[in-house]
Amino acid sequence: MHLENWGWTYVIILCSALLPLLPLFVHPMHTVLTQADGAISSDTYNYLYMLLRFAMNAGSHVNPFIDPTQNYPDGLDLIYIDIPWLMYWMLPPSLVLVSPTLAFNLLILGAHILTGITTAYWAYVLGVRNHWALRLGAIAAILLPFRAMHAIDHPNIVTTQFVVLWFLALEWWVQAPTQRNRHYYALAAVAFLLAANSFQYTFICMVLSIVYVGVRLHITRFADIGKYYRLVWYVVIGGTIGALPLLRAQQVNLRQFSADESRKFSASLSDYLIPSPLSLWQKLHLLPIDWQVSSEQVLYIGAITTLFALIGIQCIPRKSRWSIIGIITFGLLLSLGTRINAPLQFIDQWPLPAQLLQTMGLGAFRAWARFGGVVALSLCVCAAFGIEYVLQRTQKHQTRFFLIGALIIGIAVDTAPLYRTAPVPANSELTNQLATLPTNAVVMFVPNVASRSIADTLYTTRYQLLQQFTIQHMVSYGHSAHWTHAYTQFERDMRRIEDPVTSTVLCRKGVTHLVISNQLWQRTPAFAQNNVMHVIATTQYWRIIALVDCK
Repeated sequence: MHLENWGWTYVIILCSALLPLLPLFVHPMHTVLTQADGAISSDTYNYLYMLLRFAMNAGSHVNPFIDPTQNYPDGLDLIYIDIPWLMYWMLPPSLVLVSPTLAFNLLILGAHILTGITTAYWAYVLGVRNHWALRLGAIAAILLPFRAMHAIDHPNIVTTQFVVLWFLALEWWVQAPTQRNRHYYALAAVAFLLAANSFQYTFICMVLSIVYVGVRLHITRFADIGKYYRLVWYVVIGGTIGALPLLRAQQVNLRQFSADESRKFSASLSDYLIPSPLSLWQKLHLLPIDWQVSSEQVLYIGAITTLFALIGIQCIPRKSRWSIIGIITFGLLLSLGTRINAPLQFIDQWPLPAQLLQTMGLGAFRAWARFGGVVALSLCVCAAFGIEYVLQRTQKHQTRFFLIGALIIGIAVDTAPLYRTAPVPANSELTNQLATLPTNAVVMFVPNVASRSIADTLYTTRYQLLQQFTIQHMVSYGHSAHWTHAYTQFERDMRRIEDPVTSTVLCRKGVTHLVISNQLWQRTPAFAQNNVMHVIATTQYWRIIALVDCK
């Protein structure tokens, strides 16, 4: 199969990318993807807000990464949230300003298409030549439940095309030692794309690349690594350029997560075996358990994809087979995090390799389950080999035709997400209240976002206000993802809302208004409520603007 004959492959990949997103394109200007309950994720609002803030800053010729209205008085550097800044930059500011939701949805669609194309090319470079095997491998990659879950609210994680492109470029470099000069440039370029999209994926790819290259080139001694210094040098240059915003922001160190804190962002072995909450099996209540997990734990690959991947591993050329097995094995192991999670809690005391990495100064990385995304993509490539093997041994054209149709339907039924959509509300009562605040107002959301109990309210109102171009007030420490040491100190100072220490801290930070979780207020004893009201009445520093119901 020659590269110039890929026309139908591109068409099929495009259709496969559009299929799960069809509900969006009924009203693409106003709707976003949601999970089964139909509620818009707080992270969706968060990334919509950052997309709009980035475009507005870029259009105003100011630093697009800095949001001075959040985490007052320090401000928030958006790079801490691992935004895919290059993808944001490539979106026309006029499109983002007119419809942030449409720009957001197009970013997801583009990620699906490019992931399918790069997966097909990776399988092709490794040795697959049957065009239907390449197409089915690409379809499996597009419909991966891991990607489907993150398509709802994590544009930096769904853009897996750069991960596949990295291993594709690495394979090119390994296969053509006489043409490595141009492949060095390709690796540097892809390292830039990786770092400019997600520092988490950059870390994942660099770790697994050591295994990929080491196994492929039989690097058994430390001295052998010196032969490949040019590879390291070009990758470091490209990655450093892509990571410049993050390196600039590192003037303030990121928070280091403990092994216990990262456990909820780690996978268990069962996560690879249970279908997605968005799958048909969940919709029809055919799963034996009630599967309520975060997007990090959705690592199901698909029964058909897994079956053909097991067949295909044996068909990969020997020179490539063990490198693929290496990244699958080590990726699976690292996705389990620092300790083995349920259901194998009886060996909980056994530390895993991720804990070693975490103790080596890599504690800022917490989402170990995302190594599972590389495992899933690698298995889709293996499945392409397995499908090619079976199709080559199917003699009758009619039988082959029905087999291809059955595989397409089977993969789609098994893994395709059944999304719901919801329109992004333009306004709310609280948004209207916040819009009337003076420019010198400083709002504190209580409890702060580190508890996540009021995150939906904060992110929703911030996005709605920004979309209306009416943000005037500041938010005191309104964002907690990968927070800095300053936020950690603020957490340490804050006690309970009725504690006098809290009043002192709020006054020192210049807080003028509070938005308090109604659930928190109802749990606060009457005498404590009176203490709060007394402080408000006597100090005149701050007042309660609203009591809100949190999810």
